[in-house]
Amino acid sequence: DAPSRRAAAARSGRAPLARARSLRRDGRARPARAGAAAAEWPGAGRALAARIRREMGVGVGAAAVSVGLAFLATWDNLLKDRRQARLDNINAQLRELYGPLLAAVNTSRRNYEVMVAQLSPDGTYAAFHEELRARPEGAMAANYRKWVKEVFQPLNERASQIVIEHTDLLSSYHMPEALLQLVAHTAVLRILLQRWEAGEVAQRPEVSYPEGVVSWCQMEFSRIKRIQQRLLGLSGPKDAAPGGSAGAAAPDAAGLAARRGR
Repeated sequence: DAPSRRAAAARSGRAPLARARSLRRDGRARPARAGAAAAEWPGAGRALAARIRREMGVGVGAAAVSVGLAFLATWDNLLKDRRQARLDNINAQLRELYGPLLAAVNTSRRNYEVMVAQLSPDGTYAAFHEELRARPEGAMAANYRKWVKEVFQPLNERASQIVIEHTDLLSSYHMPEALLQLVAHTAVLRILLQRWEAGEVAQRPEVSYPEGVVSWCQMEFSRIKRIQQRLLGLSGPKDAAPGGSAGAAAPDAAGLAARRGR
């Protein structure tokens, strides 16, 4: 059929043209749709960005606060630990070194005063030591040697033991001269007691009792006690400089006895 073939050919010729027109229409529509979408994005992008900033801001702020609180808590615990460690050391100084040492040397001083008052011809140190030098075999000298053996040397041994066993608790960076002399005096007196027992009663200590040791112990004990009170939250006077010099302490009765050959 010639007419049918011609109609089919016409339809087949119109189909490519229709597709071309459709493509042209789609090509014009796509930029328009793209432009409309692009026009909508700036507002949506700003809103999204603002939301992200808000959420991130809250999160970062909370994290910063948490970190800060954790740091403060750690620092506070560190300060508490350091304060407790210092308080423990101060307590040990008072309990094991300065307290017992002060008790020993102060008891020795007071007993020396009592002995001199009892044995001295006129109650003075000068008369007491003059009598010892003049009559080492007399009754007063015999009583003096008994005091040394029964009263002073046990206290000296106790004080020396405290110093030797607890030097790590000293506040000063060096061993005070008064404590070194105390230990040396104690050692010398051990030998002297043996000589007295052997009849060498005229012998005197070659190392005298340390001058000012009682004043030094009292000063250090009081200073450390004030530190303890401050750490415990109690009020007290201002602390003195650590490790005060024993040589600078005011002479006491024991010091006077030392100068005169105790």
